[in-house]
Amino acid sequence: NERGLLFKVKYRGEDGIDWGGLYRDCLSRVVDDLFSNYLDLFIPCPNAAAHTGFNTEKFVPNPRHSSPLTLRMYEFVGKVIGIALRQQNYLPFELAPIVWKRLLGSKPTLDDLLAIDEYTHKHLA
Repeated sequence: NERGLLFKVKYRGEDGIDWGGLYRDCLSRVVDDLFSNYLDLFIPCPNAAAHTGFNTEKFVPNPRHSSPLTLRMYEFVGKVIGIALRQQNYLPFELAPIVWKRLLGSKPTLDDLLAIDEYTHKHLA
């Protein structure tokens, strides 16, 4: 539409006209759900599980997911990231820095591994 919104949002039982607030709220809820216990597409990084090191509040893709359905779900996540970037809608994607680096096509380093998994880094370094 003229405001650059890709879809319209209307919450059932609410009398709101979507001038962007409902749209932003909807996208925020989608992102919150991605990093919640409802889905396990993303899991806390190993440092979070070990309660040590950096980025204990960040998430990484769940390595157990490789089915065609979950790969399409990851593709959807990429589209949501694209929507957020296109519209400068700063959403709380709690991805670990190493994930962002790979999305940008950069090669991870051992320091990137340290930032999410001190235990594995210790045994590789």
